[in-house]
Amino acid sequence: RREVGAGTAWYLATSLEDASWVDLAGRLCAQAGVATDPALAAAGVERVVRAGAETTWTFYVNHGATDVTVPARGTELVTDTVVRSELVLPARAVRVLREEHAR
Repeated sequence: RREVGAGTAWYLATSLEDASWVDLAGRLCAQAGVATDPALAAAGVERVVRAGAETTWTFYVNHGATDVTVPARGTELVTDTVVRSELVLPARAVRVLREEHAR
């Protein structure tokens, strides 16, 4: 571990099992104040959220070889469908959701 400026760099010289990697990444993210979802990470799903005053954009990347269902709502832009509660992420696919905030 090395602190650099306002951040911290880590070097890990080992191969971890999936559960250990998820645990370590979760602890490092918590220390950095980054919100995570261990269930998504364990399923091989990456989620990035960008929120503005009027709209929230959620980007999902399924790195896994199987479909994954996640809780979600908004308009899915790749397939142009409205998602009310769950989104099926096909294997090795990307989906983008737009959610408009109430005014």
